[in-house]
Amino acid sequence: MKQLIHQLEEEEVRALLLQQFVQLQLVAEDNGYTAEQFYLQTQRTYDALVASQQQQARTAQTEAHITHIVFSDAAAGSLKIALREAGNYEQIIVLSDAWSAGPLRHLESRSGIAERYAWLANHFSMDDDEHFTYTEKMHDTVNKIRNIPSNHCVIIWAGDNGHEQTGFRFVLSLLHDKKNELRVMNINKAYEAVYENTAFTPRHMGELSAVQLARMYTSVESAYLLSQAERHQLIEQWQTLSEGPHTLRIWQNATIATVPESYYDAYILEVVQESLAENGYATSIKVARVIGEVIGHLEEPIGDQFIYARIIRLVIDGVLQMEGIPTAMQYDHIQLRCKEERTTYEL
Repeated sequence: MKQLIHQLEEEEVRALLLQQFVQLQLVAEDNGYTAEQFYLQTQRTYDALVASQQQQARTAQTEAHITHIVFSDAAAGSLKIALREAGNYEQIIVLSDAWSAGPLRHLESRSGIAERYAWLANHFSMDDDEHFTYTEKMHDTVNKIRNIPSNHCVIIWAGDNGHEQTGFRFVLSLLHDKKNELRVMNINKAYEAVYENTAFTPRHMGELSAVQLARMYTSVESAYLLSQAERHQLIEQWQTLSEGPHTLRIWQNATIATVPESYYDAYILEVVQESLAENGYATSIKVARVIGEVIGHLEEPIGDQFIYARIIRLVIDGVLQMEGIPTAMQYDHIQLRCKEERTTYEL
């Protein structure tokens, strides 16, 4: 349901909401329009909406002959706008997840997806929708990638970061036996080619606007065509990553490097120390502020949930202290335990 609403235009959402309110008012006025009729009409509206979007997806598949794969909802939204404004009706598949973190073993199967979900649920704060839909949504997306028509050119959008590069290799593993033309749009190289005189370097695709993506995607040829040898090499890299014990990945020296989960802990503590000094060791600092400072300066798009999980780990280990019981990152406050002096300063 959440994904269905997300795909609607703003005006479509407004129109549906107005329709619902008008019909509710008719029921309240007891003028012959019953609650049962309201329910049946709502059901018909929902069925029509689902059918319409399924038909749009089928039309995109059969007419465009191009499928784009991206690794976040934000990236998908911007690319959708860019393609639509250019008059392109091309399919977009979103493999949205925190690909820098978590186990990768057997993700082509339900058991592997379930194992990854268990790790994420144990390490990250997931909302109710994610808890109930993660496994099925991932399984459906995997099948959607596997079932891309053989006559489609597949364009995978991935920048120089552990998140997108890991997802990129996973997609190639799913398409290992397909004959599709496979291309990669490296957002860093494409951005540099279009915006030559800029100091800004996108960390991931989600940081780019629809206008920027439209300029970068001028034709299929703007994406690099992968050779069979390159595809094979990247799939081998995926197999190594997925079978390894590490659950955190970064982009280092033009390749994916695996690092311990504690990799960012030293920087988290550095940010806490700086905040402590800036505030004279007297004021309380919200966890959200520390997280924002950390992810704002990292070159990797690691995500706030992972940093929050590491802060909780540091609390458990006695390096940091938290006021009260952890509830949510926007409300929690943390303190720093100064081990040398055996005292505690409030942040």
